[in-house]
Amino acid sequence: MKSAESQTNIILDLLTIVKSLNRKGVYRDMKKKIIIKKLEDDDVISNMFIIKIDGYFLGVVNGKFEREGFGVNTYSNGDIYFGYFSENKRNKHGIYSFNPKIDNYNIMNEYYYGSWNNNDMNERGIYLWLKENKNVKPFTNFDKSDFNVFIGTFCRGKFNKGTLLIKKRNNYFVYHGYFNEKGKKEGNHNFFYSAQKEQLFYGSFQNDIFISGYIAKFTNDGNIIKISKYENGKVIEEKDKNKFGNDILQKVFNFRNIIMTNDYFGDLYKEFYNVINFRDTRMNNLDILNSDKYFEIMNAIIGYNKITIFNDIEIAVNEN
Repeated sequence: MKSAESQTNIILDLLTIVKSLNRKGVYRDMKKKIIIKKLEDDDVISNMFIIKIDGYFLGVVNGKFEREGFGVNTYSNGDIYFGYFSENKRNKHGIYSFNPKIDNYNIMNEYYYGSWNNNDMNERGIYLWLKENKNVKPFTNFDKSDFNVFIGTFCRGKFNKGTLLIKKRNNYFVYHGYFNEKGKKEGNHNFFYSAQKEQLFYGSFQNDIFISGYIAKFTNDGNIIKISKYENGKVIEEKDKNKFGNDILQKVFNFRNIIMTNDYFGDLYKEFYNVINFRDTRMNNLDILNSDKYFEIMNAIIGYNKITIFNDIEIAVNEN
């Protein structure tokens, strides 16, 4: 996961800027590579500017010419942020897309969609890595795409607790639990399901490795065949499912059942397509300058709250 770029602090001569904007509508300081252009007033948005600082910002600024309110920042490294700012920093809610990585055959896109605090991804959000053929329009070939999606909570730009969906062509995995500061699966009472093997791991992970707990084997129609107790890299006890406590049985059964209830993989793929398409359309049409579109845009960028898999699993595995 990339970290968001650091912000450049630039001391602006406010009086010089204001005089220039009043006289010509444009302020330029080519040594600092700053351009500020005041847009035409529409009696509703009177403090909307285009500002060139490490890329371009189109949006609302405060009296200090800091980004304050809703806007779009296209950074010089190719990243794009579409959302709220406060005191020149990304805050509240927004959509961030990283400059794609391209090789001979594929393109790798990364997107974050959720809450922000002082430029960091924070609290609730969704993060997507999407690998597709570079000659195909993005989000048009689900079957041939590979992607990881994290839905959950972030703390200072890093994963905290959530649900990770992993798709490698026709192979699917789901992890639900905690992560360490390096983004690795770690902690107790975590779940990892392999759809191809119909196998579920429940217990403790350390640095992405399952170290102790239980392994449940399922039939294709969701019945538990057996459960094995696992410690220190090996199975130490294998029993018929009826010889394990009901609490363990219920947790593993509930987990598999909830992730099979809906097509979360397909839904999230479509969700990101809709979000990015919404953002691009609004940017191309400059809809952020239209006050009538404000609440529509605001509702769209907090739409990650309707993705329920994290909450669904939390309820399912903790109800006993």
